[in-house]
Amino acid sequence: MEVEVLPTDDCWINDFPENRDKNLNRKGLGIGRWEALNRSLLKFNLRDLDIEKDEVAYAELRLYGKALFTPCIAKAIQVSPSWNEESVTWNTQPSIYKSDGRYLMGETTNIPTELNWFSIPIDTFFVKRRWGRYLSIRLQGYEEAEDSYFYASDKEEKGGAYAPRLILSTEAPAPPEKPAVDWRTLLIPLGIATVMVLARRRR
Repeated sequence: MEVEVLPTDDCWINDFPENRDKNLNRKGLGIGRWEALNRSLLKFNLRDLDIEKDEVAYAELRLYGKALFTPCIAKAIQVSPSWNEESVTWNTQPSIYKSDGRYLMGETTNIPTELNWFSIPIDTFFVKRRWGRYLSIRLQGYEEAEDSYFYASDKEEKGGAYAPRLILSTEAPAPPEKPAVDWRTLLIPLGIATVMVLARRRR
């Protein structure tokens, strides 16, 4: 079973001097560095869901967007939920919120360069610790890079069709299958002489 949770709040914040005190709600979600630092905030209500806390085996944050400058990384960091999308700015952004000393919820570098859906795996530890309350996330990228930037749709774009969403699943994805090893191909670089020695030792 899979449950999809849409954000109650989402907002882009930017540290360009003229934007530090400006609320940038309904302007999409920017993340990374492009002339200035860009971060985005998301808040999810984890109350009254059609899944039980102990059933959650996997979580991911799904976004629709693309990278403009690469390489990119998307980091999901837990922050205080004491903000709202109508008033938050760069200068009033929420502080990091630690659970047992932890705050990095997940990250990915798998960000498309053409518009598409992509996901950030989220550690279920954070979901379960905030169960029945609000889970607040700050998205940030490579902040030391000169240009490393991607953007994603917010919950208002196209009537919410491309809104960010927190996916909670009762099943963890299967690990990728390991390719079968062909021992003959491994022996080729060793050279004929080495193969002959190995053959003699087997007698």
